[in-house]
Amino acid sequence: HTIEIHDEGNDGYIRIYDNEKENYILTFSTDEKLIKLESTGNIELYAKNDIIINTKHKISDSAGHDISLAAHDMKRDADNDITEHAGRHRSSAIDVNDELAIGENQFINIGDNKDEQIAHKLQVSAENIRIEADEKLLEYSTVHQQKASGSMNINAANEIDIAASNVKVN
Repeated sequence: HTIEIHDEGNDGYIRIYDNEKENYILTFSTDEKLIKLESTGNIELYAKNDIIINTKHKISDSAGHDISLAAHDMKRDADNDITEHAGRHRSSAIDVNDELAIGENQFINIGDNKDEQIAHKLQVSAENIRIEADEKLLEYSTVHQQKASGSMNINAANEIDIAASNVKVN
C-alpha cells in the first residue's frame, strides 16, 4: 500500500492506494475541496446507527445498471418539483392502500390507451363530472342505474333508441 502526501503548490492532496494493483484509491484534496473514493470492486458502508448525507447543493446518483433501495418506511420530499422518467416501462405494486392527495389540479396525458381493472368498487365523487368521447361512449353492466335527485336531461342530435323486453316510464 502507498500513501502519497503532496503539499506544495496549488495541487495539495493525500492519496492512499494499493500500489501494485490499484484496486482502490482514496484521495483527500484540500485545494479541490474533495474527498474521492474509487474502487475496482465494491464500496460498502456499514453503520450501527445512521448514515447521514447532507449537502447545500445537489446529490447525484448514477449507475450503469440498477439502483435498488429497501427500507422499512421511505419518504421523499421536495420543496418544488419531483420529475420521473422511465424509458420503457414503469411498474408500481402496493400491497394494501394507495393514497394520492393533490392540492389543486391533476393532469394525465396518455399517448394511446388506458385500461383500469378494479376488482370490486369504483367510486368517483366531485361537484361536477364530465365525460367526453370523440367517437363512442360505451357502458356495459348487468344492472345499470342512473339517478338524479333534481332533474335529468337526455339529449340527442338525431335519435334515441331504447330497446328492452319491458319499458316502463313513470
